[in-house]
Amino acid sequence: MSKGKRFSLYLLFTILVLIFLYLGFRYEINLRIQTGKTYSSPAQYYFYSALFPILVGIILALPGLIREFRKIGKWSMDWIKLLAIGVPTLLLNLNLILIAFTPIGKIEYFTTFNPFIEVMITDESVISLCGAIFGYILISSFSKRD
Repeated sequence: MSKGKRFSLYLLFTILVLIFLYLGFRYEINLRIQTGKTYSSPAQYYFYSALFPILVGIILALPGLIREFRKIGKWSMDWIKLLAIGVPTLLLNLNLILIAFTPIGKIEYFTTFNPFIEVMITDESVISLCGAIFGYILISSFSKRD
């Protein structure tokens, strides 16, 4: 593939990702405002703020997955990468949901000894970052082997 075509594809991909991010963040802001106005359960907002970054990570990993589709071989999964990086980032991403909506939240670790809980309650960037990492790791764990 020529450098010009490759550049154009990456530029188009970047524009599409930025549009997706813009629309996703606007929807998240609207959810936050609606939850604040109605004082309703923040379940929809919590679930969206956990799942949207995972989708972003998946989208960012798509060019690598497309390259893998072009290779010849058998599909395999890097379980070590998925377990060592993916599971902890997924748990941190879902932390507020686990605390608010499941019996796991009753376990003292999640509310008392969890060093991230104070940060997550005041700033949700940890949730977003962990979700994006998990989404990326989830897709990039698949590869083709000879």
